[in-house]
Amino acid sequence: MTSVSQESMLSVSPAIGFSKVTTKEINMLTELIGFYHDVGKYMDFFQEYLLQKNNSVLKNHAHISACFLFNLLKQKISGNTEEIDTMCLNFLAYLVVRLHHGNLSLYGLFKEGSENWGQLKRQAENMINNADKILVDFPEKMRMTSNDFIACLDIEALQKDRLFSLMPQFLKTRAKSEEWFFILVYLFSVLIDADKLNSAGIKKKKSNIVSHEKVVEYIKKKQNNNFVINNKREQARKTIIDTIVSMSDKEIINTKIFTLTAPTGIGKTLAALESALLLRERLAVLANYKPRIIAAIPFINIIEQTKDDYINILGNELKVLINHQLADIAGQCTREFEDEGSLEKILLELESWEADVILTTFVQLFHSIFSASNRALKKLNKIAGSIIILDEIQSLPEKYLPLIGATIQKLAEYYGTKFILMTATQPKIIEFGDLLLQGQKRESKVVELLSDNERYFRDLRRTKFIPILDKKMTTDEFIALLKEKWDRKSSVLVVVNTIKRSIEIYNKIAEEVCFQCPVLYLSTNIIPLKRREVISEAKNLLAMKVPFLMVSTQTIEAGVDLDFDMAFRDLAPLESVVQTAGRVNREGKKGDYLPVYIVEIASDNSYVYGLHNLTKTREYFKGKNEIPETAYRELINTYYLQALENGVAEESRTIWEEGILKLDFSRIMEFKLIENTGEIADVFVEWDNCATGLADAYEKLVKSFYENDENIFVKKAQLKSILAKMSMYMIQVRISRIKKNLPVPFSARNGVNATFYWIPPGQIKDYYDEYTGFRDEAGLAFL
Repeated sequence: MTSVSQESMLSVSPAIGFSKVTTKEINMLTELIGFYHDVGKYMDFFQEYLLQKNNSVLKNHAHISACFLFNLLKQKISGNTEEIDTMCLNFLAYLVVRLHHGNLSLYGLFKEGSENWGQLKRQAENMINNADKILVDFPEKMRMTSNDFIACLDIEALQKDRLFSLMPQFLKTRAKSEEWFFILVYLFSVLIDADKLNSAGIKKKKSNIVSHEKVVEYIKKKQNNNFVINNKREQARKTIIDTIVSMSDKEIINTKIFTLTAPTGIGKTLAALESALLLRERLAVLANYKPRIIAAIPFINIIEQTKDDYINILGNELKVLINHQLADIAGQCTREFEDEGSLEKILLELESWEADVILTTFVQLFHSIFSASNRALKKLNKIAGSIIILDEIQSLPEKYLPLIGATIQKLAEYYGTKFILMTATQPKIIEFGDLLLQGQKRESKVVELLSDNERYFRDLRRTKFIPILDKKMTTDEFIALLKEKWDRKSSVLVVVNTIKRSIEIYNKIAEEVCFQCPVLYLSTNIIPLKRREVISEAKNLLAMKVPFLMVSTQTIEAGVDLDFDMAFRDLAPLESVVQTAGRVNREGKKGDYLPVYIVEIASDNSYVYGLHNLTKTREYFKGKNEIPETAYRELINTYYLQALENGVAEESRTIWEEGILKLDFSRIMEFKLIENTGEIADVFVEWDNCATGLADAYEKLVKSFYENDENIFVKKAQLKSILAKMSMYMIQVRISRIKKNLPVPFSARNGVNATFYWIPPGQIKDYYDEYTGFRDEAGLAFL
């Protein structure tokens, strides 16, 4: 208990600052929660369970420990804060301990018949009978008299305390405040994180300072021969860094939110990392702590591109972990870490974000905030005091912009988190947050790092939009337009809104003899391994200046570093259209105003996007023959200003007002960055010998799971590592689309149960097309 208590205190970031509780009190709370969260394990009932496997309900220790702590806190911090705040704070600590083996919820805590007060009284009586033996085991700092110990186990008083049982309702009404949410999840995260890391024997390591100049050195090594581009990137980088250098010490401490607005190809990724390292250097001196850097990115493919840059720059001086679904866990085991522990420790460190630098996805980050899950919330405390880079923030769903904008402001205010919001099309996320916060004064002003970004946009002449929206096209009409506009000498990107349409267009192009060029296909309907191969092939064709066509879905919109000569985009919300344009003439070396044709194919867009967003975009293009890139910035600005005028989306309002303000975690769990419209199934495609080897290893490990020769937690870590590798051969398919062509369960392979389906090597042609991926009952593939 003592070690968890110490680890909990060490976890508290010096950057946190709440209005309802002092930092000193937070430190005291984490210490007491860490020490007493398992005090119920002293019960004979629990010891008998450990030694004799006596599985009585009386062995459950979390609730009696929570009651003990609540009574102790009534004595310890009463009178230190406002009385009403003290009651709430004590109750939150009670919740943290009571629920630390499960998920957060205030529902049904004291529901009639659900709570066995008699059971708690028997447990308390047992502990009181053993008081002398228990108290001797307490360290000097936690020593108490027998009378105080007995008072902490006064279950009768708690049962009669009407306010105690009404606290869940009280927190939703008279005491309602978003601050309680941020305090509760923080305390909960600190405890479960420290508890799990302590159990695994993982100690916090001292962190180094890496100079931001290392980024400059790396850029010089990486530069290509394009003097104009290199010069422009260097000018932008210097402006960004000079902005931070020119800030006073007080401004560095108090400024929590930075934006970095710049067009694609200007070097935002490395500039943001250098900015974060420079902020980290200054905070190490000014505030005596070294912030963690968390880079959150919407798409896994961007993380894979960014990973090498980060590792090459930071080397062995900072610990970098990659946290996403397909991340190779074992591959992150450095030599230093191999000497210190096992795969189990790697997994725990990864899931706890126990590193100096984390590269992760938006899903991992935001689902760790808007969650009730023990596992997800475990790493939330690492956000406090960190520097978070949010890359490509325009890819966040518009319905969640107010919620995320408000949350960013409150994380900055309460947790001392600093943010760098990075994009070419700033979606006014902080202003959306202001709408939800209803006029609350911002604690921190927003600082734009590239203060003269207007000139970088003003000089852009890479692309132009050419709307052809006089009617909705059929696939054949679109193919005819493509033939008309393409000169057979250029690389062409076609981006459509549904997988069904993308396959239909790909097949028609591939069948047409007149095209006579390579045709590539990219979507989430093909396995991730194949996606990488397709992107690599496209890069080679572009480098050799070979004319070719690529048909894709939105998969290509952000982060795929390909540079086409022209594009066709099925109508979508404006930010998506701009992202497609970002895949054309990226470095401006191919001439001025290369075409991006905007078309509307049938009504596909209505299946994917909200009608409101499409109507707005259609209006912007109406009556215009061409829109040059110099006008994109103004177009985007107008788009988001109108979105602000439309107010707060219901999804954001509900989660904030019902979930966060009223601590209703069932509402909070409604947050979903990835919508699963319909039941989704994972399908493992046994594509090659490597896939076969992984499937064999998976089966062997599962079969050995309950043998006693190895630690079960080690096997779980190994299993997760194998599944991460198997994910390269997995696709997600909507069940409703494949009822007549449903793959067999994985258990059909060798009798080993799994949660996913299986396409055997000998049946691949029945279920999976080599080029377009999964086939549905009509011979087409859908998601």
